Amino acid sequence: MQGYKISLPTQPTVIAPLGDIQWTVNPHRDIAVSLLKRHIARVLELEKDGVTVRFLGMGDYIDYMSPGNRKRQRAAGLHDNALDTADDAAERLLDSLYTEVLAPTKGKWLGMLRGHHYHIYESGETSDNRLMKKLEAKHLGDSAYVQLVFKRPGSSGTVNLWCHHGAGGGQKLHSMLLKMENLLPFWEADAFFVGHLPKLAHSPANRVYPSFPTNGSAFRLRHKTIQLICTGGWYKSY
Repeated sequence: MQGYKISLPTQPTVIAPLGDIQWTVNPHRDIAVSLLKRHIARVLELEKDGVTVRFLGMGDYIDYMSPGNRKRQRAAGLHDNALDTADDAAERLLDSLYTEVLAPTKGKWLGMLRGHHYHIYESGETSDNRLMKKLEAKHLGDSAYVQLVFKRPGSSGTVNLWCHHGAGGGQKLHSMLLKMENLLPFWEADAFFVGHLPKLAHSPANRVYPSFPTNGSAFRLRHKTIQLICTGGWYKSY
C-alpha cells in the first residue's frame, strides 16, 4: 500500500476512473473503442467549464499475459529471439492504445494502478510502467491511498481515496460491492475505487459519528457519506 498527497485547485473536480480496457491486437472487434473515446472526450469537455479533471488508472490496460501466463512463459525457457518478439508485441499494443485512445489524457492523471494483465520486458520494466511514462502518471502499485488537498486562504479540505485494482471473481453485479463493504469496518476513506471485475456499480454508505460540545455548542450526531465504486471495464463481451 502506497500513499500520495496531491494538491488540486479549489474548484469543482471530477475524478474519472479508467482501467480494465484490456486492449488487444483487434481492438475494434474486442473493445468498445468508440464508447471509450466518447467517454474520455466527454470528461475532458468539462474543463471548458472550469472543472478540474483527473483520471485514475485502475489496471489491465492491455490484454497481455495474466499472472499464470507469465509463470508458464518463464518456465518455458524461451530463446532470446522469442522473448524479443514478445517485447515487440507488447510495445505495439501500448503504442496503439496510447495513440488511438489515451493521448488526450496525458498529464491529467492522479496516478495509475498496476493490474494483472501486463508484460514484463527483458529489461525488467513492465508495460504498465511504460504506459505510465507516456501519460506522465504516477505508479500507484497494486493499491494506494490518494489524498486530495484543496486549499484556499485560511482553510483547507481533504478527500481520501482508497484505490485497488481488485482481485477474485464474482458473477453478480453486486459481487464487488459486497467485497468492498467488507472493507468498511477496517479501512478509512471517503471513497473506495476497485476495478478488475468488469462491472459498473456504485453504492453510498453512511457512517455516523459523535460531535461533542466545544465552545458552547450542543452535542450532535453527524455523518459522512462514503462512496463504494466499482469502475467497470471496456471489453465488449462483458
